[in-house]
Amino acid sequence: MSRSRDLFAGVLDAATEQSIIATDAQGLITVFNTGAERMLGYTAEEMIGTSPERLHDPAEIRARAEDLGLPADFGVFLARPATGQPETRQWTYITRDGRRLLASITVSAMRGPRGEVTGFIKVGTDITELSRSRDLFAGVLDAATEQSIIATDPQGLITVFNTGAERMLGYTAEEMIGTSPERLHDPAEIRARAEDLGLPADFGVFLARPATGQPETRQWTYITRDGRRLLASITVSAMRGPRGEVTGFIKVGTDITELSRSRDLFAGVLDAATEQSIIATDPQGLITVFNTGAERMLGYTAEEMIGTSPERLHDPAEIRARAEDLGLPADFGVFLARPATGQPETRQWTYITRDGRRLLASITVSAMRGPRGEVTGFIKVGTDITELNRSRAALQESESRFRDLFQYAPNGMMLVGVGADNAGQFLQVNPAMTRLTGYSEGQLLAMTMSDLAAPADSESPTTGPVALTPDLTIGGSLERHWVHADGSELWVQLSLSPTESTTADASVVGQVEDITARKRAEAALRHQALHDGLTGLPNRVLLMDRIEHALSKSVRTGTRIGVLYIDLDGFKGINDSAGHTAGDRALVHVANQVGAVLRPGDTFARLGGDEFMVVCEGIESADAVTAVARRVLAAIRTPFRVDGEAFALSGSIGVRISEARSSPEQLLHEADQAMYVAKGSGKGRIEVGGPDSEAQLARTAQAKRHMRLSAELRQAVERDELILYGQPVLDLRSGQVVAVESLLRWMHPELSVLAPGDFLDVAEATDLIFPIGSRVLGEACRMAATWVDLLGPAAPSIHVNISGRQLEGGNLHREVLRALAGTGLDPSQLVLELTETHMPLIANSLKNDLQGLRDRGVKVAIDDLGTGYSSLTRITELPVDILKIDMSFVARMEEDPASAAVVRGILSIGDALGLDVIAEGVETPSQAVRLGEYGCTGVQGYLYSRPLPEEELLAHLAKAGR
Repeated sequence: MSRSRDLFAGVLDAATEQSIIATDAQGLITVFNTGAERMLGYTAEEMIGTSPERLHDPAEIRARAEDLGLPADFGVFLARPATGQPETRQWTYITRDGRRLLASITVSAMRGPRGEVTGFIKVGTDITELSRSRDLFAGVLDAATEQSIIATDPQGLITVFNTGAERMLGYTAEEMIGTSPERLHDPAEIRARAEDLGLPADFGVFLARPATGQPETRQWTYITRDGRRLLASITVSAMRGPRGEVTGFIKVGTDITELSRSRDLFAGVLDAATEQSIIATDPQGLITVFNTGAERMLGYTAEEMIGTSPERLHDPAEIRARAEDLGLPADFGVFLARPATGQPETRQWTYITRDGRRLLASITVSAMRGPRGEVTGFIKVGTDITELNRSRAALQESESRFRDLFQYAPNGMMLVGVGADNAGQFLQVNPAMTRLTGYSEGQLLAMTMSDLAAPADSESPTTGPVALTPDLTIGGSLERHWVHADGSELWVQLSLSPTESTTADASVVGQVEDITARKRAEAALRHQALHDGLTGLPNRVLLMDRIEHALSKSVRTGTRIGVLYIDLDGFKGINDSAGHTAGDRALVHVANQVGAVLRPGDTFARLGGDEFMVVCEGIESADAVTAVARRVLAAIRTPFRVDGEAFALSGSIGVRISEARSSPEQLLHEADQAMYVAKGSGKGRIEVGGPDSEAQLARTAQAKRHMRLSAELRQAVERDELILYGQPVLDLRSGQVVAVESLLRWMHPELSVLAPGDFLDVAEATDLIFPIGSRVLGEACRMAATWVDLLGPAAPSIHVNISGRQLEGGNLHREVLRALAGTGLDPSQLVLELTETHMPLIANSLKNDLQGLRDRGVKVAIDDLGTGYSSLTRITELPVDILKIDMSFVARMEEDPASAAVVRGILSIGDALGLDVIAEGVETPSQAVRLGEYGCTGVQGYLYSRPLPEEELLAHLAKAGR
């Protein structure tokens, strides 16, 4: 609806051509603005440092001085403002050429940080020729407002849909008039509001409170024609007829999604709009709405006025004179002639109040229309321009805003030509604009907008003056890439509004905001979204895009691309032994080393963890890409140091060269397959893959095996096909069996007995490891309890292997206690074996669980010692009782001095820490002798017994016990 727009226009029309004069505390002029120069004929240079008293009629000053009991000098203007009360009065200005101007002058005090008066501001409006300022204020308002004003009839059908609504929501008035505004809103919000009010979920939720006479302001989401969502502050008010009945509703919405840019300016304008009379009439000119502002301004109540003609509020002489001009009868029709044709009209009229006072008012009259375009009534918005900006808050805000609009605005302000004679030329700039661009005012005034454009944008048609906004008649906002005077990058956002001038010298008013920081932050976020945070390399998202572009280019050029899928060998060991910080530094080292050996144009990306990928464009043969792969592998193997400790990595690389119809996903998958073949073939290798390559065939076979075994293994758990064997552990000195390690076997119905190496990897890869681990623990405890019953004190303890997944599962403590309780086995007869590679998985919570079990008598052994990366510190931190030497060292210790040294070292560690040590894999008498010489007392291996099923194992133990 146009009520609010015309209201603002009236206020701004009254505010144009203002003289703004600031003085110091002694009353000497410090600021004399252009408006004052134009109004009074003096220049700022003539007036600054003098008293404003010379501008006034001495007789008026003497008369005011007598009223106040003060000397007849400039102090009569300052008496009330000095106490903190701004004062608005009519005074007569005497211009340089002797003319007398009737002015509405508001005087306010300026205060410092401690509240002391630092000066005064006089804001004057020439109310003898107020209409001159209407167009300029209208331009300022267009630049500052984005309000949608929508009026409906009592049934909620739109009757008015203003230009602001069209611009904000994308619909035209023709499309919307006669329809319900409900289509403009989020249905979910309407439903939620309906639930709160206990009403149907329709447009009635907007009208519930306004229909009772209470205007309501809430935040709602508008959905525009193109689907965008706008957060809007919407005020809904009811219009009432002469009998108080609701004749319609008004929705005034402000897009507050970007309100922060213009909040201060809007606040100043809206503050200046107080004390307005708003009167609505029906088509016959009888009053239907008489607002509080009208009551306060004119002295009549709404009850007295509704149903009557506004004609009684006016000077009959003015109505007759206007009627003669228009050739109409001398009645209220003189106000409606132009508005009835669709042209709102703003004129100065004299209001006569109830008590007979005469008020000079700026009155805008607009027509309201129904769904078929018929006139349904008229709105008169009047502003008492004899007491403009009455309230102190509105005075301080609007006056400072208007005064600082150019000279003191914190953002850059500019007037830029868009006419035939001044296209793109800076016509006026403020100090903030010079600070923003680094150019002086004189330099900018000699430049055009194109002179500031960044080189990449300088030739773009969108940076030219004619493209400042799609439609200069409605203003606009856009971003521009400029170059600062010092050569640095500068991004700005321009909020533009046209001014009314001739075609030759047309111009736009622009507010310029520095958004360089925001643009840089956006660029940083884009980089972060597409790059690895640790190494700075492209991530998987950017990599796939690069592969897509490389494939498209290869089709055009007739070349091929090669991809290298890299998985680091030994990275987990660094993480486990030296910590994740060292692991991160290792990844950065690899990124730097590999990046240095790649060709220009190659893409190097990190997929995640210790996996990387290289994309090579312009490949003509497999030899070319394998040459790159060899350089990459050599770079990965470059030693490096972390905190003085030396480390070295290797890598397994899968290579794939594109075919005619390769896709990014296919290349990535096939290179991945090749990498796994390289890793499975001994690591530190390069494997070239393809649809029929060894890599693909191996991975396919592995996948089929996994699918087959996982299904069969699940059935095996259900059918109790998993059984335990046991291998004795002997005291080397006495030959007595002191323990038995339980070993899992699968009695497969077709493949006979399967060892763990044939199926346990599948169990580890699925959740089957948890029921299997629980069964092994329970069965082992049951067997050991049987030995105690049959062999008594000679019964050996039972060793049970615990998988890494069981450690990560967090239920080990509960599972062990349940197995012990279910079988009655004494905890001292149970030993839990953890491999050395699992030690890094033992967090504090699991360490506490192990300590709790150990406190009950359960022992803990570290298996395969020497094959992982554990430090002595880690061993001492854990509740460990037994160390087991890996069989690979035992097998080589007679020929390999290094292996022998490892065996002796582990034995020394056990001796130093008071731990038992067991050597695994003893197969020859000479190995047993050598171990005895080293001081080893615990042995296990085929020299003494192979793993035995339960019955044979029991017989073996009974025989050994005799």
